[in-house]
This record gives sequence, structure tokens and C-alpha cells, in this order.
Amino acid sequence: MDFSVDEVKKRILDMYGSNDSAIVKDADAYLIEFKNSKESWNICQLLLECDVNEIQFIGAQILYQKVKTEWSDALKTPEDQTKMRDFLMNKVGNPGDLKELAFQRLCLALAVVGVQTYSTLWGTFIGDLVQFGTSGKDHCLSALEILAAVPVELEEIVLAKRTQMRISQGFRSEAMGLFEFLNTIISHQDTDELTKSRALNVLKAWMQLRISVFSHQALTTTLFNFMDNTEVFDLVCEIMVLTVEYSNSSQILANVKVKNQVSEAFAHIPVEERSGVEALIQKLSTFSEKLAGELNTSDSSFSKSLCEVVVSLCEHFTIYLIEPGVLADSLFNLLLMAS
Repeated sequence: MDFSVDEVKKRILDMYGSNDSAIVKDADAYLIEFKNSKESWNICQLLLECDVNEIQFIGAQILYQKVKTEWSDALKTPEDQTKMRDFLMNKVGNPGDLKELAFQRLCLALAVVGVQTYSTLWGTFIGDLVQFGTSGKDHCLSALEILAAVPVELEEIVLAKRTQMRISQGFRSEAMGLFEFLNTIISHQDTDELTKSRALNVLKAWMQLRISVFSHQALTTTLFNFMDNTEVFDLVCEIMVLTVEYSNSSQILANVKVKNQVSEAFAHIPVEERSGVEALIQKLSTFSEKLAGELNTSDSSFSKSLCEVVVSLCEHFTIYLIEPGVLADSLFNLLLMAS
């Protein structure tokens, strides 16, 4: 079968543009064969140079699928893998006339490559992305796009359980550097809203790796300040819910059966996490009056998001309800309103 660049382009245009169902069906079958061919690795790279949106997208989509399912089988040597990684990194860093959909697919492909090679030839993957993201606004947006996809791809790629756990542990060990990068973006007064929103979405995505935001005090403070920003309030609340739910400390507290075990349980919780939870309760209490005023508004995203954080705290850190004091009173009052 002819898998020349020109023929592949023609079939893509047939699939998207022909009104003849027979031609479309034939083009679809051809492109499936093309996707499974060895030639597609190189030809797809050339398709990205075409300024037609559909052709670029198919090229990027097939590359994404191939690095996800054929990586070790097709690219057997470190040299071949490094060459593909460098190609993707260069395209993402210098997109030129690359269309948005194709660009997004290449970012996903690079996230896959980072996961696939983290234990072998690219152990500096996360650090390299952070460094890349500090070299200009465009690079920052690209880095955020890739970083947001990393936890998702780690979950979806077929890996041995032990390998997946080792990679997850490696990513968690780099969380502080990532948090520092994200906090710099979010807290900088000149950062535009789009970039801040993308940085927050990266943070939300990384919560599934069971990383506590409370381990980074500056980022925690920034997030609490952002709860006063109505534009991102719901997103920050989602991050807080995930942080609370995935906290290792909640497992410790879940075993507390009687009141006299409270002090002993608290002793096992990292100081920064305990401080973070307590500061979160204090922050939530500042919204009590606004929450009370909006509870009867059925379409209030504010009250819904805030209530989700309160319920999560009460479920995973119930101990704060039985420890007498201002925090218990505040959390109990919030729980009453949330229910």
C-alpha cells in the first residue's frame, strides 16, 4: 500500500471533505492501515508541517496513539526514543504554524513519553518541564499543558504495577519543586487569568497522586487568598476537597475511636498538614455569613463548592469536631449550614 506523504494527505482530506460515503469509508480504512504501519512514525512528523488543520491533527493524533501503545516495541533503542522525545519537545517549544488541536495532542504525546521514560532515560522529566516553563510565557503555557496530562497518562498507560508505583513515588518526590513553580505563576501579579487557571488545573490534576498541598506553606497561603477570587473560587475548592480526601493523615485520624486518643493521633500528623487543615477551617469560617445568605439560592455554585469542602473536612478530619475549641465550633457551625 502506498504510504507516501501526498497520498496520506489526500486520504485525510477525502475523509473530512468528501460527500461520497464510499470515498470516506475507503479513506478511513486506509488511514487505519497507515496508523498501524512503521512508515507512519516519520510521515506523521512531516504532516505537522502542513498548514491544513485536519492534516496536522491526524498527524499529531497518530503520534500520540503510537507513543502510548507502541513505544517500546517500535522504538527499541535509547537513541530512537531520545530522537522522538527531542522532536516532540522541539515542536512544543517552537510550534510555529501548529494549530491548537495538534498542539494539544503533541503535549499529550510528550506527557506520555515522560511517563514511559521516567525510569530509564528521562529521570529529569518533571524538572526539565519546570525549567522549560520558566523560559517565557509561551513555554510556560506549554509546560502547564503537559504537566496537567502527566497524572492522567500515568493512570492510563499500561504499566506493570510495580513500575507505576515507582514512577508515582518519583513524581511525588518532585512535588515541592512543582509546587514552587506553580505558586510563582499563581501569585505573580502580572500573570494573566488564563495562565493562572491552567496552573490551578495542573495542581488539581496532581492531587490524584496523593500529594498534600499543605506541605508547601506559601502555596497553601496563595490558595487561601485565591478563595476570595470569585473567578477561581470553585476550582480552588475542588483542589481543597482533593487535598483533604487524599491526605494520609486522614487515615491516621480514622483510627481514633475515643477522645483520649486525640493527642496521640495528632502527634503522627506532619505539622505543616495540621496547620494547613486548621488554617482551612479558619478560612472557611470567614465565609459563614455569605454562605448563610446563599443557602436558599438553588443555583449558587459558591454555596455548593464551599459545602463540599466542609463535608470533606468533617468526613476525613472528624477529630476536629470532637476536640473542644474555636475550630470545633467553627467547623460544627459550617457543617450545620452545609447540611
